[in-house]
Amino acid sequence: MLPAALENRPTLAAHPPIASPDVLPTLPEADDHSAVAHEHIGHDPTPDEIATEAYHLYAARGFQDGFDVEDWLAAEEMLKQRRRI
Repeated sequence: MLPAALENRPTLAAHPPIASPDVLPTLPEADDHSAVAHEHIGHDPTPDEIATEAYHLYAARGFQDGFDVEDWLAAEEMLKQRRRI
């Protein structure tokens, strides 16, 4: 049994779609010189990207604890270097 607040909530079917596919904007096709293809270059890595890369370093070391700060800083620098290329 659902709580009363949830029983009377509208369903997704009751709402019309936000936009049909024929009115959505289209992006230019990406090629080697496209801004879309290279939009990530020059931006700092996100915390999630750094955490993922740091975890890979931690795993590569055999999950040895005690290097979390070093892994974070190394991961951040590696990602920044990749974006400069």
